[in-house]
Amino acid sequence: MKALTIKQPWAALIAAGYKTMEVRSWKTDYRGPIAIHAGMSFDENALPVILDHATRHGVMDMHLPLCSVDVGAVVAVAELATVKALYGHGYHKAALCDYDIDGGQYGWVLNCVRPLVRPVVCRGAQRLWELSERQVEAVNRRLGAGATA
Repeated sequence: MKALTIKQPWAALIAAGYKTMEVRSWKTDYRGPIAIHAGMSFDENALPVILDHATRHGVMDMHLPLCSVDVGAVVAVAELATVKALYGHGYHKAALCDYDIDGGQYGWVLNCVRPLVRPVVCRGAQRLWELSERQVEAVNRRLGAGATA
């Protein structure tokens, strides 16, 4: 299974279903299941963006996943549905960004996000990377209720 490492709190917000688009400076032809791996670092600039977004869109419980975020672990599995070139505005809600996109950025649209019951601790990597067979088995066990990626 492919995986993508994302800084916290963004990975937690994807797992919680609040963030449905990941913005990257590169695109991929891959479509299908993708493990959302929470990186070891925390984006210190995220909190004002999240609070502003929660206020503007009336999502007052958005802070809840930030109370105890996991790092260095797979926290969810999503379906990478499409990757689209982004220009201008109109992506703020899905991407949870507070800026207009100048071009050269790509929106990775994530559907069918399924958080893990318990995170699978593992090392991340840059770009798209592959989980080991053992890690995939652990992810599938922690998706709960018979679901597999």
